[in-house]
Amino acid sequence: MTRKIIEPFTRDELYDINQASLEIMERAGVWYEREEALKILEKAGAEVDYKTKIAKLPDYLVKDALKHAPRKFRLAGRERKYDFVVGNDRTYWGMMGGPLIVDLETGVLRETTKKDVADWARFADALEDVWFITPPMARDVNPAVSAEHEFEAMVNNSSKFLEQNLYSGTGAKNVFEMASVVQGGDEELIKNPLFWGAGCAVSPLQHCAIALDVWFELVPRGIPCLVATESIVGATGPITMAGSLAVANADVLSGITLIQLIKKGAPVAYSIGLSHIMDMKKAEALCGCPERVFAIAANGQLGRFHGLPVWAGVATDSKLPDAQAGYEMALSALYTVLTGNHMVMGIGSSLASRGISYEEALIDWEIMRMVTRIAKGVEVNEETLAVDLICKTGPGGNFIATEHTLRHYKNEIQDAIITDRSSVWTWEKEGKKDMVTRAREMAKKILKEHEPTPLPKDVQLKISEIVKRAEKEAKI
Repeated sequence: MTRKIIEPFTRDELYDINQASLEIMERAGVWYEREEALKILEKAGAEVDYKTKIAKLPDYLVKDALKHAPRKFRLAGRERKYDFVVGNDRTYWGMMGGPLIVDLETGVLRETTKKDVADWARFADALEDVWFITPPMARDVNPAVSAEHEFEAMVNNSSKFLEQNLYSGTGAKNVFEMASVVQGGDEELIKNPLFWGAGCAVSPLQHCAIALDVWFELVPRGIPCLVATESIVGATGPITMAGSLAVANADVLSGITLIQLIKKGAPVAYSIGLSHIMDMKKAEALCGCPERVFAIAANGQLGRFHGLPVWAGVATDSKLPDAQAGYEMALSALYTVLTGNHMVMGIGSSLASRGISYEEALIDWEIMRMVTRIAKGVEVNEETLAVDLICKTGPGGNFIATEHTLRHYKNEIQDAIITDRSSVWTWEKEGKKDMVTRAREMAKKILKEHEPTPLPKDVQLKISEIVKRAEKEAKI
């Protein structure tokens, strides 16, 4: 049984959006902050103005780059059971990060710390079918080495793929060294990439030094990369969805083109799936509004149009785990899966996507599980039709105690984790707990009881030494 993909955009519409993007890149050009990037593009045939730092990309350059980018590639945990292929016929869920957190004990909003990074990773490590972790930000450490601190906290507390925050080329180099120690050397790390080089375009049509330095550091080493944009319909792009999609597509393709010029065949993922919608009354970039699903759909469809793996992010505009958060996350998550997106970050998103919440994370996790079940569909064959069993049981019979039910019930009907399915009398007897209360209790239990697979002591020590060295070098 293959997942059925919804395609809101026709092939002709995708073609028109892409042609508009190609024209934009050639006529308006793209700003690259680093001269090294401009030189690479000029050598390949782009028209470059070094004074304005704008490169105008001919369409053949972009099309050639897409020919060399792989359709799928592997990402890895530090345990092989957490390895997965991005670009295959499956959606992989991941945790949201951010600079703010709703404290699980006090309920107070505060900045995130290195301890929060460790706790978030350990919490995610315990959740089945969560495949990658985007960390909170360690706001209590030296910002120059926060990437190193965040990686150390995550890798000591989870065996899953780490969607590392990278803030500089130096940070990327140090994280590569740390990941190499964990995976058993550079060659093993390249075979089993524990993190990737994520870079976000500054829409419209700009690539800043941070993203470029990360790509220059990691692409030649063979580490997969992500090129994303957080374009905003009505702000950094036209108010028309089609126009904004053309800008967002150009944002990402111009980054992918550079990456393929750095190293042909470099594994790279595509994402316009972080695009937002500007609320013209509130002057806020929205994540949960209904129009945003068109960007999510376009992300999946344009990714297939280009032959690239895709990544998306879902979030809510609510500030707490309430009904608004529930319906916004449910609608976004369902559409994300049904439109064929491969990796989706969003579990735990709260505070209008500016932070995280443990309670929200467990509610989102339940939603993601349900969405995954819906996308799985129904299998129809001789065994599942069960004609012989139905005839044997006959009129007035029941199927509860049959071997067939015992054999299939776990695959057919998904268990609830924090969703309450008891009778009203049982619910009253057990304290009339709402979902947030149940989620809070479960989160506390996970953090108290879950023990991740520990790193070997010598590996822990080497990682710690790299962090200390980075601290010293940052002070020079």
